[in-house]
Amino acid sequence: MSSSGGLRGIDFGLAGLLCLALALLYVLTGAGLSTSSKSVQLNQLSLYPNTYGPFTIQRKSQPVEFSIHVNQSQQSWTAIDSELIDKPGGSAITGFSGDLWRESGRDSDGAWSDEQTEATMRLTLSGPREYYLRLKVRQGAITDVGNGRDATLSAPISIRLDYLRGSSASYDKGALLLLILGLVLDRIWRRNIKRAASASAGKRVSPWERS
Repeated sequence: MSSSGGLRGIDFGLAGLLCLALALLYVLTGAGLSTSSKSVQLNQLSLYPNTYGPFTIQRKSQPVEFSIHVNQSQQSWTAIDSELIDKPGGSAITGFSGDLWRESGRDSDGAWSDEQTEATMRLTLSGPREYYLRLKVRQGAITDVGNGRDATLSAPISIRLDYLRGSSASYDKGALLLLILGLVLDRIWRRNIKRAASASAGKRVSPWERS
């Protein structure tokens, strides 16, 4: 009985190690899919100064990443609302927003600075189709956050679009599930080892009983 329990414990241990190895493989695969296969800069349209594009999606399902960078001046903030549209002046298909800032100061610990000058968003778009990105930008001083003004898009804003090799979402979820399963199996394996050791110790015969 103890040997069979030990064998079952070894099986659980090997299964746990296999799950952890597969979780690592899923993480590496997802990281590879998240890399960019092509990058393009989106330009403003002359007739629609708040609209950037166009860009084309060729695949039926194409993961992309938008990176909106603002050359933020000191002690200022920028609020960006972005809308994905299929034609200039069209209705929004989806959207995302981001808050950017740059500030610095001095306190009892000395000089400090804090900044966030780029907003990113990943989406999966369907094609073949042409898209545009429409922005609404508000900017203001750090000391007056509640009273920003609408900013024209002549402000130093740049948008980069990265076409990703694939989506890592399913691999990330799979890696998490495998990690949890691996830890559970490892816990069972350790428990079985302890039980087998306790059972073996309980069956030992003392030298006085042997005589």
